[in-house]
Amino acid sequence: MKFIKTFAAFAAAGAVSMSASAGVTTVGFVGAGAVAAQGPLGLITTNYTEAGYRFSPKCHLDFRTQPQAGPLFADNAAIGWDVSGCEQYFNSNYLGQPGSTDVYVDHGGALFDLVSLIGMTQDFSGGSGSVRSSKGGYAWISVPGEGLINQAFVGDEWKDVEWIAFGAYGGIPPWFLDSVTFNAVPEPATLALLGIAAFAARRVSRRRESAAA
Repeated sequence: MKFIKTFAAFAAAGAVSMSASAGVTTVGFVGAGAVAAQGPLGLITTNYTEAGYRFSPKCHLDFRTQPQAGPLFADNAAIGWDVSGCEQYFNSNYLGQPGSTDVYVDHGGALFDLVSLIGMTQDFSGGSGSVRSSKGGYAWISVPGEGLINQAFVGDEWKDVEWIAFGAYGGIPPWFLDSVTFNAVPEPATLALLGIAAFAARRVSRRRESAAA
């Protein structure tokens, strides 16, 4: 009986710990400014990581603040991307596919869902760009004249993905991202441990009921 109680507590604690990285997370690029300040011309030429999600540009990420942001924006930090100056300012540790210029995003090898993004175009004059996923998802986002983006992603092609990629082309960023919301998918081991914890808890409960009777 004591062993079952101890095991149930251990399994439950382990499941909580393992699932701590799972769940909905909004990346707001809160640390991007400090990284950009260390880069050439204020550019991010490395893989930027926040909340376990890695944003990997082939060339560079542009950081800017949004003083004119408006009600959609949670804060003033935003990142954009393009391919200008790529011969000189590029990411030597690019994680994307060979030959690609897209901004590659993953969760360190773990599966995740792409839930939504919020952003704006360079000068509020409209623009467009693409988003792809490892499961064949493709979205061409055409931004209206006011330049605000509030895009949700629905469908299996955006769930349980290994990576997503934002299209990078041209000399100016197609848009700047203020935030991206992801949902981390629990690993099978976490689900199994949760099941074991529930089973052990039921055993303890039944033994208590039998003893009371």
